[in-house]
Amino acid sequence: MSFQPEYSEFLKKELARLDSGNADENKRARVVREKIMAVCNAPENPTYTKNLPENYGAVNVTARYRLFFKTHKEHNIVFFAWINDETAIHSSGDHGDSYQEFRRKLSNGEIEKYQHIVIDEERYTFNGAWGNSYIYIEYSRHYSNNTRLRSSGSLSLTQIKDREYQISSIEVDEEEKGLASDLLSRTFDRADKDGITVTFDLFLKTRNLDKSRHLLQKYDFEIFETDSDYELWIRNPKH
Repeated sequence: MSFQPEYSEFLKKELARLDSGNADENKRARVVREKIMAVCNAPENPTYTKNLPENYGAVNVTARYRLFFKTHKEHNIVFFAWINDETAIHSSGDHGDSYQEFRRKLSNGEIEKYQHIVIDEERYTFNGAWGNSYIYIEYSRHYSNNTRLRSSGSLSLTQIKDREYQISSIEVDEEEKGLASDLLSRTFDRADKDGITVTFDLFLKTRNLDKSRHLLQKYDFEIFETDSDYELWIRNPKH
């Protein structure tokens, strides 16, 4: 079973920096996300074991960069804590500066630790009904042990034809907390039950394009047609 990824605040900021950087940095951000998916699919891969303190693992991003993480089996979570930047380039042969810097930060308490969030209440509201020209879906969570007491997301569906809807928008407060996955899962369960086809236009200039494709594939979307600017993905109901 695939694990869910969680990101430290440091990693979120580093990915945002790479996303807004030059072409090489953009490419590195894409590779980081690919590696995150690979780790979540098989976190116990022996190649990730690096003899690090506190059962941390690391995955090679490129020859010079390492992404450090810790698996929490009890919560089905992989927590991605830190990645080296240009100031701590990995040197092959002796685990190099990236590993030394991670150990130093860990011993100094500078590496963020995973905190499991207890969800007290979840609310999923389907505003409308199949057959309506527009449906608006709301999803929210209330927490008991986190400084953020509430997070929410929404999904808009527009009718294309009978029993077929297009996702016109999706928004979530905290995409790394699984909000998008839970929102989509509940919606597609309902679509399957009622025989509804769902489509999505994925524009090729979308930020985090690879991550969007991975999420679509996770929920059984397939590419129906492509254009120079976008891909049309379609999900037929599962019976």
